[in-house]
Parts: sequence; C-alpha cells; structure tokens
Amino acid sequence: MTKKADWKTLAKTAGGGFLMGIGAIAPGISGGAIAVVCGLYEDITDAVAHFYRQFREKMKLLIPLGVGVVLGVLLFGRVIEFFFNHYNLQTRCLFIGLMAGTLPSVFRTAAKKGFHIWYLLLFAAGTVLTCLLGQPGHFTYTGGVEGLTVPLLLLSGAVIGFGTIVPGVSSSFLLMAAGLYEPLLDTLNTMDVARLIPIAVGFGAFVLLFARLVSFLYAHAYGAVSFTVCGLLTGSIFPVIPPLRWDLTSGLALLLTVTGAALSWWLLRRRSGAADE
Repeated sequence: MTKKADWKTLAKTAGGGFLMGIGAIAPGISGGAIAVVCGLYEDITDAVAHFYRQFREKMKLLIPLGVGVVLGVLLFGRVIEFFFNHYNLQTRCLFIGLMAGTLPSVFRTAAKKGFHIWYLLLFAAGTVLTCLLGQPGHFTYTGGVEGLTVPLLLLSGAVIGFGTIVPGVSSSFLLMAAGLYEPLLDTLNTMDVARLIPIAVGFGAFVLLFARLVSFLYAHAYGAVSFTVCGLLTGSIFPVIPPLRWDLTSGLALLLTVTGAALSWWLLRRRSGAADE
C-alpha cells in the first residue's frame, strides 16, 4: 500500500470516527449504525475482540478512529448543549422524531433472518422494562452533575459502549430516558476529568468484555436479540416525551418531531435502496 493510500485510509477512518462521535452523543442516532454505514463496523468489532492479534495493524484502525470519535464528541457536544439549554422542548421533540423515524428500519433489520411470534414477547418485555425504568421513582436520575457517583458514571460509560457495538441502539436516548444525558453532557463540555475517567473505563470495559458476546448472540440468536433491542429503543421514547400545551411553541415542537421522523426515515430508506442496487 502506498503512503498516499495509507493517508487516504487514515482520513476515511478518522472521518468515520468523527461521525460515530456525533452519533454517540446525538439522541436518536446510533454510533454503531454509523459504523455500519461507513463500512467500519466489522473491522472495529474484530479489532476490539481480537486486538492482541496483529496488534500494529489493529492500532492503525483504532487510533485514528478514536481521534475522530473524540473530536466528534467534543465539537458536537457544545452544539447540543446550547440547544438543550435554550430550546429544550424543541430539541427533545426533534430527537424524538429522529428516533421514531429509525424504528421501521430497525424492525425490518430485526426480521431479516426470519420472524417468530414469540419475538413479540421479547419486544414487549424490552419496551415495558425501559418505560418502567424511565418513570419517576424507579430509575430516573435527578441529582444533577454533582450527584453523579462513580457507579453511575461507570454504568453510563457501559451504556455508551452498548450503543457503539450494537448497531441501531441510540445510547444517548437510553441515557436521556434515565435522566442521565444532560448531566453527562455538561460533564463532557466542562472537561471534568475526574468524572470523565470512570465513563471512559465503563465504556472500554463493556466494549472489551462484551464485543465477543454481542457478536456471538447476534450470530446464534439474531431475531431474539434484535427484537429485544427494538423493545429497549421503543420504550426509551416514552419517558423522554415532554409535556405539551396548546400554544405556538408546542406546535413548533410537534412539527420538528414530524420533520425529524420523516428525515431519518427517508435517509435510512435511501441507504437501504442504495445497498440493494
């Protein structure tokens, strides 16, 4: 491979990582799904699951990828924080739409290897579980940045890792449903290293420990796992829905929901059509 080709590959990997970083932090978007779209998912899972084999080659992938992810998270995090602080209702509704618009594609993907009626039970269980966890008095975090304990930070990192290695899962949306998203976003944008380290540890530990397990489960129980994940994603929408009123602001928020749903649905349909050609 020539040096020019090497630099081209590095730039493509870093660019894919940048988009994955945005996907990791933007609710309704899946970093894992972006990795699939960029053609990096299989290489990433193989590099993580077998990083000790051909170590130098794996690092040529993981280092530029990691740089891109960090840049995407740091640069886009402040943009999202601004909109949450100044247009919270509209921003939440837009992301709800983006998430809802992905569900038809997620369901089609889940059923691509066959469908059994009992998959619906797993879907229902995942939906109910996420809804219950997102209800006040169960597991909805309300303690702000100062209340983020090390176990919560480790768990948050693990959830982000979950969204990275499972395509279609928006880890940010799951964190939002649990009330953890905005405190974590503030932690990120203030570069609170003492809290960022446990997040990174939780993320790395989950990815390293479970990348193989996730690949194994998808290989041997694809439909069951996929419909359970569909349930988790669907259930994560309901706790995030904000209260609406009969006024112009709420009307605009609902319009953004519809627009976000149509946009994500159209983009995924276009990607699916291109893949079929």
